[in-house]
Amino acid sequence: MKRVVKIIALGLILLFMLGNGGVNYLSFESNVYSSPHTNSVLFVNDSFESMNASDTSQITSLDSKEQNLIGCGVYSGTLQGSNLSTSYASSSGGSDILLFGWNQSIGYWSTNIGGTVNDFCQKVIWIDEHLIGVVGSFENTITIGTNDHASKGGTDGFFSIYNITNQQWVNTFTLGSSLDDKFNSFVPLTNGSYVILGTTKGN
Repeated sequence: MKRVVKIIALGLILLFMLGNGGVNYLSFESNVYSSPHTNSVLFVNDSFESMNASDTSQITSLDSKEQNLIGCGVYSGTLQGSNLSTSYASSSGGSDILLFGWNQSIGYWSTNIGGTVNDFCQKVIWIDEHLIGVVGSFENTITIGTNDHASKGGTDGFFSIYNITNQQWVNTFTLGSSLDDKFNSFVPLTNGSYVILGTTKGN
């Protein structure tokens, strides 16, 4: 089983994806507490949190804004953990996407998107204090919120905006050809538009 581990170090939250051994093979003494005390800044292990997947899983992107963290990852099979919005999530087929976050006020939140084949999250970024954006790729079909999207062939790229305050999907844009396409990253501009970076094998 894969595990996601949260370490809070001086207010910075880091997530590690561990293998089947979980935290058993992570040496806290050598990695956290035994750094040379050459200055007054020390790392402190605050807590560890885990989510267990029955199959392959990985965290693919993280972003922070003040006291808030967002991230996205992919998993197949089932995903269990007390920090999910529901204690149990099951992929729709192939790999699905887990979008999640954490802040000091409400703790953890999460939502899932996916389709019948493999879906992948490449990047998640804060747009403002309420909105986050995520880019990636999907095969065949993907359900984001209440909307279904179909690929043009192979994998298509998608860009979606999620309102974490209202817990609603705001908008989704997909682009594809008869071959494989994907979105890798994006940047929000001050005029309200976005620059999206992607790759395509089509025309």
